[in-house]
Amino acid sequence: MTFRHPAGPLLLVTALCLLAALPAHADWALAFGQGKGQVGFLNGSLVKPFEEASPLGPLAFRVLGDQAWVLDSLGGRLLAFDGAGRLTATVVVHGLASNTLLEDFALVPGPDGKPESVWLGDAADGLLRRVKVADGRLLAQAGGLGDQPGRFGQIRQIEAGPGGAVFVGDVGRGVVAVFDGDGRFHRELPWQRSGFALDPAGNLGMIDFAEAVGYLWRTYDPQGRLLRTIHLGWGDHQNPRVWGLTSEGGPLVSFVPPGGYRGWLRLVAFSDYGRSLEAVQFQPPPSMNRFVDRCGQPVPGKVGPFWLARADFEAAPAGRFAIVRMAGEKSK
Repeated sequence: MTFRHPAGPLLLVTALCLLAALPAHADWALAFGQGKGQVGFLNGSLVKPFEEASPLGPLAFRVLGDQAWVLDSLGGRLLAFDGAGRLTATVVVHGLASNTLLEDFALVPGPDGKPESVWLGDAADGLLRRVKVADGRLLAQAGGLGDQPGRFGQIRQIEAGPGGAVFVGDVGRGVVAVFDGDGRFHRELPWQRSGFALDPAGNLGMIDFAEAVGYLWRTYDPQGRLLRTIHLGWGDHQNPRVWGLTSEGGPLVSFVPPGGYRGWLRLVAFSDYGRSLEAVQFQPPPSMNRFVDRCGQPVPGKVGPFWLARADFEAAPAGRFAIVRMAGEKSK
């Protein structure tokens, strides 16, 4: 049995693009397969006829310090690699269905600041699981498929907050749901499926669109109360996706440019009061969820450098899943 991955509004941006050639140098490059340090894939070479919306592979990655963490979405595991490309950890998630598709993950640091546990979301059963990095032991579980508060239509984004709390963007129901470190449901906020970010104090920032003024950046405190609203504008752009915060405290946002998707996205850095600081453009990979991550500490007034995933799931097992350092081209 295979799992049909629905292409929501945010996936349409990536699913239709034509992949650029893999750069000659990649900071991390993983082979496709089921072996040690490899990542799974699903395409027409494995399943005939191929009935999925698009070929599939790892849907998310993160870079923390000199380590790359890659979600083997079809293999039900999380892989960690050091700066030399050596496999340092394999976190196997137990109890998954055969049609599992891990959508996203968020690392939870321990007292020493190193990842101690990880929250993962599975599209097949709609469950949110917190597991121990050292041995894959289940620490907490929440959610499940459903329409009521505390359950999910389709998990898309996961971010860890203070104390192991977790914020989950559900594109199926259009909400950000908040759970404590033990998986107890606390609250949810309406969400326009445009990504979100947490600041060090645990405040939640997200983007809303208003027809008359364009995009607005709203910040909520840990109790879900609105703290402030900042005008961003950029109303002629489409499909915003928040990837994090800039050094100035504003959002880092990708957009489909005016006129529709033409193979590239515009990545814009904003200040904490909504002024656009810099814009670059880049070509995203197809069929991925979390394909951008910040590269080190944000540079004042700048978008980059940033990490970008490169992969051709259609051609797998040929080629590699790569994570490359990018600056982006100056936006036209």
